[in-house]
Amino acid sequence: MLGEDTYGEMLEKCKDALMRLLDFLDDDFGFEDTTVVFSGGRGYHVHVRDERIRGLERDARREIVDYVRGIGLEFEELVEVETVAGTAGRSSPAEKRTLPTDGGWGARAHRHILSQFDEWLAMDEAEAIEALQRYDRIGEGKATAALNAARNNYEGLEAGNIDVHSAVYQIAQVLAQEVVAADNAPIDEPVTTDTNRLIRLPGSLHGGSGLAVQRLEREELADFDPLSDAVPETFRGHEIAVEVTEGGLVELDTAEHAGDSFTVEAGNQTVPEHVGVFLMARGRARKAQE
Repeated sequence: MLGEDTYGEMLEKCKDALMRLLDFLDDDFGFEDTTVVFSGGRGYHVHVRDERIRGLERDARREIVDYVRGIGLEFEELVEVETVAGTAGRSSPAEKRTLPTDGGWGARAHRHILSQFDEWLAMDEAEAIEALQRYDRIGEGKATAALNAARNNYEGLEAGNIDVHSAVYQIAQVLAQEVVAADNAPIDEPVTTDTNRLIRLPGSLHGGSGLAVQRLEREELADFDPLSDAVPETFRGHEIAVEVTEGGLVELDTAEHAGDSFTVEAGNQTVPEHVGVFLMARGRARKAQE
C-alpha cells in the first residue's frame, strides 16, 4: 500500500482523500453529524452518526463505497436529456443533453469540463487545437469545431449544455472519466462495509505507530500534522535506548528536528522516547539495555 511513498507522504495523500470524502458526505449525502478522527496509523476515520444509515447492511454500504469511489460510473447516467422543439425543416423534436450544475458527479464533471475548455480558450488557437488532438478520435477538424462551438455558445456550456456541438459532447465524455480519477475518495471498502468492525477509540494509542487516535474539528484539519500533533505528550521530553534493526528515514517531529525528517542508523541508539516507540511499533527497532 505504501509503494514508494514515505509514511509522511502517504499520510498527506490520505488527508487529500479525506477532504474529498467530506465533500461527498456533506454535499452529496447531506450528512450533518460527522466526526473526523485520525486513526493513529495509516489515515483517517469519519464517524457518521445519522439514524437513517445506522441500520444499513453490507450491500447498502457497498453502494455508498461505489458512489464515492466512482465505481461503475457511466457518463450517460449523468446526462439529463430534454426533448425540445425541432429546428426549422425538421418535423421530429430534438434532444438537448445537459449536465447538472447543482451537485453530485454530474456537477463535478461539468466543473472539470468547463475548466478545461476555459484553459483551451485562453490558449493560442494552434496550441489549443494541438492539445485537443491528443484525445482519441479528435482530429484537427473536430478540435477546431469544438473550440468554435465553446467560444460561440459559452453561456450554454456554462449552464451545463454539452450538446452545443457533437465534438464537444465527445470530448466531454473523455473528460468525465478524468473527473472520476481526480475527485473520487479512495475509502477502505472492507472497513466501510463490515458491520462487525470495532471503531478505534479516540485517545488510545495505535499499536503500529505509537501515535494517538485523535478527534479533529473541521477547522483543525488544514494545519493538522499527525507526525507532530498526534505524538503523545507522555512520550516527549525523555530518551530511551533502542537497538535499531532497520535504519533509515524517520519523519516524526523532535526538538532537534522540528517539522523535519532525519535518519537513524542501525545499531544501538539513544533516541527521543516517542521516536523509539514509533520505531519499535513499526518493527524497526527493539528495546535495548539502558
